[in-house]
Amino acid sequence: AEQQKSYRKRMAEVMPFISQFIVHTQSSKQKAHDEFGIALDKIAVIPHGIFMPEQFPKRERTDKPLRLLLFGQQSPYKGTDLFVEAIEQLPTSYRQNVDIHITGSTDRHMTETYLERAQKIGITWQNTFIEEQQLFQEIQDSDILVYPYRAISQSGALLLGIAFQKPIILSDLRSEEHTSELQSRSDLV
Repeated sequence: AEQQKSYRKRMAEVMPFISQFIVHTQSSKQKAHDEFGIALDKIAVIPHGIFMPEQFPKRERTDKPLRLLLFGQQSPYKGTDLFVEAIEQLPTSYRQNVDIHITGSTDRHMTETYLERAQKIGITWQNTFIEEQQLFQEIQDSDILVYPYRAISQSGALLLGIAFQKPIILSDLRSEEHTSELQSRSDLV
């Protein structure tokens, strides 16, 4: 709450110097308007496209276990904790047949609560920002990409993962955009 107040104050100070704000969805536009008081006509919606690497690396990994990868900046809304808890519930015999990686900077609370637990069950967790080429190699060397999100309005990680044409395990969530649309329709009924 205190951090949000501080952020609102900073936004109020810089708003007069910004002619246009860019967001990726209608719901993000509404949220920016509601949260910061930005005039709707000063917010442009430009949808994300798929992030496409200029060149895809060659697969380097040749070992057999199925590799699952959860990548990006790890935080509660991305469901990193849900993923670790789900893997903890698998029988050891199943966990021995998969190679599970979590890659990306992780917020402090998540690290304090889940990093040791993840390592204890064999998850490789690289808690740091990784350079683009290393990330592309991690994705290429994986067999399945995992996105256990709690909420989603847009996801750069997902849009990048799609470009690699890997199987994806993704939470069955409605985007904030779709949820808002359904809410407005239900209000009409």
